Amino acid sequence: MPSFTGHPLVDVVLATITAFAGKTRREDLTKKDYDAIVGYVHWKGKKLENSGGGFKTAVGKHNGA
Repeated sequence: MPSFTGHPLVDVVLATITAFAGKTRREDLTKKDYDAIVGYVHWKGKKLENSGGGFKTAVGKHNGA
């Protein structure tokens, strides 16, 4: 399992995934936990894309299409 790296951004993501899974130790994360967060983020992204207002991401501008 991933361990904290010392890089603030990476470590916050690991801590967030751990909390999202309802666990207190990152060592207890399973593939199912990672799949759940990926599904949640993907679903939220689709909701944003379909909002019509557009939003900026790391990969470019989305116009809600």
